[in-house]
Amino acid sequence: YVAVGDAGTLLTAASGDDWQRLPAAGHSSLRAVAFGDGVFVAVGDDGAAVRSSDGTHWEAIDTGATGTLYHVAHGGAGFVAAGGLELVVSADGSDWTAIDHGIEAGDVFPPSFQGVAYGNGNYLVRGFNGTQVVTVSKPTPNAAVNKTAADGSTTQEVAWTVKGGEAE
Repeated sequence: YVAVGDAGTLLTAASGDDWQRLPAAGHSSLRAVAFGDGVFVAVGDDGAAVRSSDGTHWEAIDTGATGTLYHVAHGGAGFVAAGGLELVVSADGSDWTAIDHGIEAGDVFPPSFQGVAYGNGNYLVRGFNGTQVVTVSKPTPNAAVNKTAADGSTTQEVAWTVKGGEAE
């Protein structure tokens, strides 16, 4: 088990009962951790990210993001991390590429991706207030589609393919 937190905090436990604090992984707070293909990736403030193949020894990695990455998920194309209006993808947790989703800060409010999930071959990225949805799945970027529900709330959907860690 691995948990992350403020000021680069990393905790690990073999059984989930006896937690051990590891040396801090930098000064930025870590917000989320994911595991896939034998690799842990944790992301956080200022685009910070760390990677480990054993959960004990961690290396800092450059995601290219500058804002807070609030969530990371692993799926068919590797890792996808999201925060603010930044989406980054990595096949191996080491080399990261930004996804140009085409959503501008003025297009949605508040302008912030907060969660990433993977299932059924797709990554789903949700926004802070639930109004922005990005599905990373299709061959080419589509124009943003705004949908309005009966209660007046709106959803904005955009889709891509992520193959080998690169948006196409």
